[in-house]
Amino acid sequence: MAAIFSIILLLCAVAGTVLRIKRLPNWIIPLVAMVIYLVFYNYSSVELKHFLSYLTKPLLFVLAIVPMAKLLDDYGFFKIVTKLVYRNRHSDLKLYLVSILTVATMNLDAGVSLQTPLAMDTIDIQVKENKNYNRMGILYQPVIAALLASSFLPISNLTNLIVISAANLSVIDFLIYLGIPSLIGLFVSWQFYKIRFHKINSNIKSEELSNSEKRLLIIGSVFLAVCLVGFILGDKIGLYPYMVALIGNLVLLLIPLVFREHLRYSGLSSSFKTLIKSMPYGTCIIAVALSVLSFGFSNYFKIEKFFVGPGLITLVQVIIISMILANLLGNLSTVLVFAPFLDHISKASLLSIIFAVNMGPCLLMSGSLAALLWLKQVRDRNYGVNLKSYIENMAPICLPALAVSEVLLQLLIRI
Repeated sequence: MAAIFSIILLLCAVAGTVLRIKRLPNWIIPLVAMVIYLVFYNYSSVELKHFLSYLTKPLLFVLAIVPMAKLLDDYGFFKIVTKLVYRNRHSDLKLYLVSILTVATMNLDAGVSLQTPLAMDTIDIQVKENKNYNRMGILYQPVIAALLASSFLPISNLTNLIVISAANLSVIDFLIYLGIPSLIGLFVSWQFYKIRFHKINSNIKSEELSNSEKRLLIIGSVFLAVCLVGFILGDKIGLYPYMVALIGNLVLLLIPLVFREHLRYSGLSSSFKTLIKSMPYGTCIIAVALSVLSFGFSNYFKIEKFFVGPGLITLVQVIIISMILANLLGNLSTVLVFAPFLDHISKASLLSIIFAVNMGPCLLMSGSLAALLWLKQVRDRNYGVNLKSYIENMAPICLPALAVSEVLLQLLIRI
């Protein structure tokens, strides 16, 4: 009975996350479900604390990177990039490539936080000029890239870092076994993207950049390049990604004092308020709540037996279970559930898990923090996104890419 009730709590939490209930923040129901679990169930506080410790640095990073994107957006950086991207042909493809590169090198949460404002600014600018502009394709590009381009490097996804710490995988393993299938999967996704959204905005005019915009573009690009180096190499000198993001926010608060004539600067106090208000507290509450409920789930259901054993059936079980749990629990929580046995399953199963939990959450927005961050940003700008539209637009693009990538992965492992 306790096991059934724990599933009910989990399903209620997921429903509260993905369904839009009028005047009710989407973190309320997951929080209530977590409180009920903690009040009525016996649990090991030591084990729960250890379980949640994996979330500390990822959530600090999310709290820091989203305000960074918001400050850059307020200074007009994304509108300038929009103009630059849409000056020549193949604008949709170029914007998608920018999203992919950002996710692969900066982490999917950072990619979504940086690219979603760019996508929405693009829509705002182009709809005024072209009534036939295809807005939905551009809107979904950041979250599609977040799922499909997050397996190239360990830094690309926090789930990758957890897997590396729990099992024997190297950066070379990611580049060869996951990087090559990811490239092919992204190529497949673009073909299905064109099918799904029909008309692609291939040649849209934009204004030339002014001198002040060019200077701001240079300032913002140098800033992001330095942050990228910090994200990738900072841990070698004790700077974790969230620390680099915090320093970046401090720089963004102070840099207008030097370049005030080139930035739309409303004052330090106003910028600081923007930083505080844009922190995704609700998203972090959802992540903690789903992780606590995942802890309860893992206590009642021992799924390791489905991940051990030779043959194709085991691999199919691994992929299906990983994808389903990633959608329900979130990919980060799912990997935490798997962590105790990741070091004694086959390499094929281990790599299959990474693809399934990274690419698989295209059915529910609760599948990844990146999708929740994207959802919050698009809803804040009053774009009509709900569960139905998310599945209709994401599944036809991401599921074929996942299938092709998994097949190619199995071929590479056996070469």
